[in-house]
Amino acid sequence: MTTKISAKDRILDAALTLFNAQGSANVTTNHIGEQLKMSPGNLYYHFRNKEAIIRALFARLDQTWDQDYGLPTDRPLRLEDVTHFLHLTFETMWRYRFFYRETPNLVHNDPELAQHYRHVRERGLKDTEVLLEALIDGDVLRPSARTALPELSVLIRIVTDNWLNFRALGDEPVDPTQMRAGVGLVLSIARPYFTPSAQDAHRASELARWAQETYHHLTWQALTGNRPAQPA
Repeated sequence: MTTKISAKDRILDAALTLFNAQGSANVTTNHIGEQLKMSPGNLYYHFRNKEAIIRALFARLDQTWDQDYGLPTDRPLRLEDVTHFLHLTFETMWRYRFFYRETPNLVHNDPELAQHYRHVRERGLKDTEVLLEALIDGDVLRPSARTALPELSVLIRIVTDNWLNFRALGDEPVDPTQMRAGVGLVLSIARPYFTPSAQDAHRASELARWAQETYHHLTWQALTGNRPAQPA
């Protein structure tokens, strides 16, 4: 049975697509209505202005964090759990990339959004400390990391929140693959505190990832006939 999508969700989905493609400053409620073939009056019935749509999108983003990032309750936290969480994080950031590109302006121009954002930011820092503490309990991080948890949490947040803009400002490719590359950078922040067993697990994971990427690359070359350029 097909689930009917509500008008509110249709508006949010269309707005997210347009904001990601064009930037929220270049999209009006009229553009969103035209995309949906919806009259302005119908759209304003659900959202009184574009700011209300952006707030609702941020609330949806916040809800995604709550749904996708529960810690296991029946076993210790493992390194692969954190890697999985990080991949989810960067995938979600890509899905809502307009917000991460425009956070300073959006927050500056909307006090209501700013209040919600700062609450989520503070909670995110605390949740990251909880996750790092669980990694100590799971023998992934050494106990000596405990004194550095607030600083590690801030560093991780800085990297995740700014990875997209860092690449874009350097005129580097910004796509889902490059967003996922941020996972390794975040792990490198905690790597000095890895236990020996976590170091081994991380090396094995990196080797498996490299082998998989190499296999896909070579398969693509075989199918397309493309060959890497030979050194001069």
